[in-house]
Amino acid sequence: MSRRANAIHQVAVILVLIAAYVGLSGCQERQPSLTVRTGEIVLCTEGEIVSDTTVEKEVPADEVDQYKVTTRVEVCDLHAKIAALYSDAQRALDSGDLQGAQRLLAEVVEQDSKFRRAPQQLADLEAGRTPPVDVAIVPRPGSSARPTTPGVTPPSSGAEGDQVDVPPPVGEGPISLFLPYTPDTLPGLNGQELIVDAFVFTRHYVPTSQDTFRGFVVVVEQFADAAAARKRMDTSIRASYPQAARSFILKGDPAYFGVNGPVAVVAFLQGNLLVALEGTAVGDDGTRIERDMMALAERLAR
Repeated sequence: MSRRANAIHQVAVILVLIAAYVGLSGCQERQPSLTVRTGEIVLCTEGEIVSDTTVEKEVPADEVDQYKVTTRVEVCDLHAKIAALYSDAQRALDSGDLQGAQRLLAEVVEQDSKFRRAPQQLADLEAGRTPPVDVAIVPRPGSSARPTTPGVTPPSSGAEGDQVDVPPPVGEGPISLFLPYTPDTLPGLNGQELIVDAFVFTRHYVPTSQDTFRGFVVVVEQFADAAAARKRMDTSIRASYPQAARSFILKGDPAYFGVNGPVAVVAFLQGNLLVALEGTAVGDDGTRIERDMMALAERLAR
């Protein structure tokens, strides 16, 4: 089963409403409760979870809006050292010191095999080729173009038009690519756990009421280029959500809405990113949450 399919299946099970009414003295009924997570997750700028102090709590359903998981980003000690080595390597490349650059990049890759452009640059140097300098570290005069989606470069799909994305400055790191689409709170939704992968970032949310959503998740996936992201949306997403299907433009970018039973999706492109909002409706008809899904997508799209 694909990572996206796994994420979709998790939507229906992340939030379990305990609706067991227990008769107390007289005929009193206990308020339904909900299991949520609360606390803080600290992320490294390179996308790794540094610490997770969240705990699971069972709370009254009408108090769920008071509980959420917050995120904080910092540069961990390891990646601060790696980033310094990487910066030195870029300056060595820029000055023509290829041997020095290769030595530094080898140190970077030894400590983090996926750090920025280091693996590609090292492979080029070992093959006798001179790789381009990372312009995010050593800017080129007159280069004002900003990449649509900065970050680590995912494996090439081999398709025509593949591009190597320019990584962001060392102080930001690839985590800055995903976080704008997975904030701690959204209207009617509080952030919960994170699933962090090299090229996929998944965040679950707990609805603050049970009027609209039973579950909600945002999945952000990075591809080699915009064409590969578009292909995933037009194939896998469309096939998984074939009902009430329609394609449209969201803030200038291709987007898709579809339903599969109680679960609805709004997927949209952002450069070489595919952002998918997946909501499970209260009841068995996903079309009833279309308006709410569209409003959330409008809020997150850049």
